[in-house]
Amino acid sequence: MQTNNSSHSFVISNNPQEELYRVLSALSTVFNTATAPHRPDAGDTTDLSNRDDADRYLTQFQRSSVAWIVANRLLSMSNDPQVQFFAAQTLHTKCRADILQLESQQQMNSLRDSLMDYLVKCISHGGSGNKAIVTRLAMTICCLALQMKWESIMDDLLMTLQQQSQQQQQQQIMVELVLVIAKILPEEVHSERVLLPNEQQRLLFIDKLVHSVENMLQFLFFCASNAGGDDVLGRVKIQEQVLRCLHSWVRYVNIPPSLLQTTQLLDFTFAILQANDYNAYGGDLFELSVDVVIEILRCYPSDNPANMGLVQKLIPLIMDLGGESHSPFQKALRLEDEDSLRDYCRIFTEMGESYMSLIVHHEDLNQVKLVNLVLACSAIPDNDIATITLHFWYRFVSCLEDTEPYEYRQLQIDNYTPQIIKLVSTCISLLRYPSDIDELSGDRIDDIDRNRFYVNDTLEDCCRLLGGDMVLRTIGELLQKEVERLSSLGEEGLKQWHTIEACVKALISTSRYIPHDESAVLPFVMNLVPNLPTSVRFLRKTANLMVGAFAEWLNRHYNQLQPILPFLSQGLSDTASASSAAVAIKQLCENSNSHVALGDSVLHLYDGIVAAQLQQQQHSSTSVPVAPILDIRDELEVLEGACKAVSRQLQENLVQDPTSSSSLDYINRIVEPIGARLVQYSSSTKTGPKQVIAELERLTVVIRHLNIPNRREEFLIDLMTQCWPYLEMISTSFTDFQMAEKVCRLHKHCLRNCGVSTYQPLFEKLCIHLVNNFTHSRQSPYLYAASIVITEFGKNADTHCQKQLYAMLEEMGKVSFQLLHSTDQFKNHPDVVEELFFLASRMIQYCPEIFVSSHMFHPFVQCATVGMTQHHKDANRGSMTFLDHAFSFALTIQSCSTAGCDIGGSILDCKQSIEALLSKEGQAIVTNLILSLIGDLPCYRISSNNGSVAGVLYKIYQLCPALVMEWISVPLNRVSKTEQTLLMSAFQSNVSKDELFSVCERFVEVCSRSQRMGSAF
Repeated sequence: MQTNNSSHSFVISNNPQEELYRVLSALSTVFNTATAPHRPDAGDTTDLSNRDDADRYLTQFQRSSVAWIVANRLLSMSNDPQVQFFAAQTLHTKCRADILQLESQQQMNSLRDSLMDYLVKCISHGGSGNKAIVTRLAMTICCLALQMKWESIMDDLLMTLQQQSQQQQQQQIMVELVLVIAKILPEEVHSERVLLPNEQQRLLFIDKLVHSVENMLQFLFFCASNAGGDDVLGRVKIQEQVLRCLHSWVRYVNIPPSLLQTTQLLDFTFAILQANDYNAYGGDLFELSVDVVIEILRCYPSDNPANMGLVQKLIPLIMDLGGESHSPFQKALRLEDEDSLRDYCRIFTEMGESYMSLIVHHEDLNQVKLVNLVLACSAIPDNDIATITLHFWYRFVSCLEDTEPYEYRQLQIDNYTPQIIKLVSTCISLLRYPSDIDELSGDRIDDIDRNRFYVNDTLEDCCRLLGGDMVLRTIGELLQKEVERLSSLGEEGLKQWHTIEACVKALISTSRYIPHDESAVLPFVMNLVPNLPTSVRFLRKTANLMVGAFAEWLNRHYNQLQPILPFLSQGLSDTASASSAAVAIKQLCENSNSHVALGDSVLHLYDGIVAAQLQQQQHSSTSVPVAPILDIRDELEVLEGACKAVSRQLQENLVQDPTSSSSLDYINRIVEPIGARLVQYSSSTKTGPKQVIAELERLTVVIRHLNIPNRREEFLIDLMTQCWPYLEMISTSFTDFQMAEKVCRLHKHCLRNCGVSTYQPLFEKLCIHLVNNFTHSRQSPYLYAASIVITEFGKNADTHCQKQLYAMLEEMGKVSFQLLHSTDQFKNHPDVVEELFFLASRMIQYCPEIFVSSHMFHPFVQCATVGMTQHHKDANRGSMTFLDHAFSFALTIQSCSTAGCDIGGSILDCKQSIEALLSKEGQAIVTNLILSLIGDLPCYRISSNNGSVAGVLYKIYQLCPALVMEWISVPLNRVSKTEQTLLMSAFQSNVSKDELFSVCERFVEVCSRSQRMGSAF
């Protein structure tokens, strides 16, 4: 055997004995065994003493055909559990994917018989160390049964068991063998990792399993009732296997519900759940019983009439677990047995979801009892258990909302109103932070907040059913009682803030459902906010969010708002509550009106924030970085709010006084400080990129959200004109990706807010600016910005505008081609590849003639031919999208020619350009497309209307069908005749686009299976 040191690959021989010793040598290295086996071949110089080399060898060995024989021998000759497990794993892997390496049915039969012998041997020896080997051997046998179409496996095993009924020891071993195979067989049959020549084979096997169900259920009940004798542990072990097996068959085999209804296994399972006796049954047995019941509920819902007999059998059995005071669920509540409570909660919740059609049924079936049971689960003190029920309440509300007619729907809602009101109170309990919240880790707090998010969703569901008023009153009553209770405690009450915070959090869910004139609860709440303790960060943060949620109500009740503004302003200085305070301020500004003019006050607040930050920077040591007073994201929220409030205020001022010049004052207050800092930073060598980026972010917010009435476009153009020289200097000084992204984002928003006609004076300057900056920095955001320019100016562009856009594309293309001069450069700059071809796609969409007829079109297509081979999703998508648009335009030209339309000179040039392109690059493109479908090249989108492999292939075929048939024949030689015929016949039949998409998807599926199996069918 030779070793290729450069690629670390090994040549696997066809000599089983030779490979057997190499495998043992590699395993001794991997498992760090003290002694390695003797090498029979003195001429073999392969060194497997290195762990990495041994791993690589074993992986490569498992793919070889000789591995069948070697693994089989390892099972028979070795007593080492690690070696035996490796052998079993190897055979399992090969049964899944390499079955075609076995050339005859006789070989499969021989392998099956030897595997059964090994499995019997392992089971008879017993011991915990054999468990993994037993499981892996059983998985191998089940996988082999599917591959060799041994559809009668279960009936055959049960028959063999029956024949050994007189031999107790052998029968016991056979019982365990049948149980382990019966548990694994349905799972393995459904596994997508088992590769079959035809999926119909899997369906037929599953159908045969259904025919074995009745015998299987009888066998399982026999085992549960009689196995183990006086050996308690042995009996429990067998019963656990029975339940695992039953769970697997319920989940994967379509057991007729009538058989489940009549099997005594249900009574056996529920007896375990009723007893909940660890000493009698063991903890695993109880858990397994829970899993079985839940799986039955999931697989047999009440909305299927065929399941009603089983449903009627299950309802009293399940309700007996929790309905009465002496029930096991109520007992677990009294004992605070969290494990049992979790399991019963899972059962009741699953029952509620599965039997939802009965809960909303028009007949009185005592459904309220089940809803009350789920409600009791929601009230379990352990939040992790209680939140299991939340999805039930979502389904419950959704089903009630969908109930028709409206009169009956309202009748049902009225019927369940007491439960929903209780649910609101329960949700507040679930929203409570634990008392030790300040001591918990960040990850744990994130988990708690995630649960609180879902609880808030449940409260919103309640609002949809009952209306916001009723839910708000319920929350308000609880909040007032808690405030009164804590007020009586004095200073001690500050430590018990958790319920108040939960109530405030709950109020947020009602904000969308409360009328603007609400006066019973919200005034009390808003009066409470300024008096809340500022030292409790969680409470303060939630209060801020609540204020933002009710911003519209507050702006209609200005007397309530005034005391809250200082509370929010102070919150900006607290790191924990700054973000929520900033968002609340922005939301208040967004909802400001003529009665509430927040522009001046918020702008004054923002000026103070910026001044404080600048002052801190000036007085800080230059060698020690200083954290800003307010994070830039929070500052921008406040600035956005200020801009929106000022815009609203200017609009109101204009209505009252059309001659008002107040807009100039506001512009100066907002823009001049930003402009002054930009001037300073653009010329300073000591300025860091973070400072510049912050100013660009501020300027972008102003451009997006400051709306000067009647002269917004003029204001934006003047602003950009004044800033332009400094933006040029900044772009030259800082060439990193982040700076490029912020500069381009600024230009994008300015262009879109101005509109094409207003921005026209800066159009040519912008094109030059983007080209120069891309040439200097090679950063992809400039390509993205250029595509935005083409999108905006390309619509109905005149000749001069098209030439300017093409000149920009041409220069950027030349720079990109210089950058992407090798395949490695494509890999190193996927973002440039992506944005370059999206830029070219936009040009074809809006200005196709000037581009397609130019000398740059062919280089772009040549570059895209390389781009479509890249293993980078976005780069590949950009390349494919460009080719798709290019050939779509070619089809448009072809249609015009076929229809006899009058083709002008430029269209004729395009037609000739495309024909020359297809002659030169068509075969390479088509070859890449076929290789993508085969799996040799990346295929991120098989079929879609934009940029898919099948879509591009279809369009090229429409352009030149004869050439495509010739071109695809070469790459299709890589696959079998069956696969070739599948694709070739679709083209020969001239199928539609949708039909070709389906054929390509099927072709990819078949090729993928062939590659994974290592052989063509």
